[in-house]
Amino acid sequence: MNFKFKILPISIYVIFFISGLLASGCNMSDEIDIDVPDQVADIIVEGYLTPGNPIEIAITKNNFMDNELILQSIWNSKVFVTDKKDTLVLLNIFYSDRKRNILVNYRTDSLTGVFRGNVLYLSVVTTGNDTITGITQVVSPIRIENATIENDYLYLTQSITGDEFTGYLRIDMSAYRADSVFFVSSRNLDLSKSKSLKVKLPVSTEIQESDSLLVRTFHITKEYYDYSVSLNDASNAYFDPFLTPEEIKSNIFNGTGIFTYYTKDEKMIHFSKTE
Repeated sequence: MNFKFKILPISIYVIFFISGLLASGCNMSDEIDIDVPDQVADIIVEGYLTPGNPIEIAITKNNFMDNELILQSIWNSKVFVTDKKDTLVLLNIFYSDRKRNILVNYRTDSLTGVFRGNVLYLSVVTTGNDTITGITQVVSPIRIENATIENDYLYLTQSITGDEFTGYLRIDMSAYRADSVFFVSSRNLDLSKSKSLKVKLPVSTEIQESDSLLVRTFHITKEYYDYSVSLNDASNAYFDPFLTPEEIKSNIFNGTGIFTYYTKDEKMIHFSKTE
């Protein structure tokens, strides 16, 4: 799971927006009046919890337009994750988790185990006495029962162990040639109306000409789905000045970002080569 740090500082979005206007046909000698909204200091939080991994959280500050574009980590905060019974204290440490493609500056010493209850709570108190909180549902494990490709479509049959299906999935596909990945795609799916765990997705001819395809399915919360979709829409809006800027949907209180729990499964599909 991508799960990925895709948050860009608001200054980068504004730069993309202005660049789009300039590239849309204005001469360098033209005078352009652009009202840029006042920027407000904000704390950005991203935490993606999943079984088998330590609890890893990133807490940073946003950049202003006159800031140097660097990662502004927030240090020496008190960070806790609480379930129905226990409270875990996170340590202040900085590293890049390449396997999960995330940056981390707070984490637990131990792997994520079995949580008590269906809800987890995040609490952050900074050295400046800012209090940031988040809450997430603990979703049930997901399993891929079958994954096949027929007539240019991927057919996935999945099952949920335990509680009910949230209705939201993320499906990642990584196509391999030899031992190298040459194509990656990711889709967020809203299946909340049908609640069906049978998924049909188009697969390009290029993918089917690969040696193998790794399919990963993620059982995600509605909050993560909304956050991811709004983040992509916001990024696209600043690339294209004719699109309406999108507000990022966050479940972080007194900050912006996402605190979420997901489960995952994967299956490899091997393509047979015909002479």
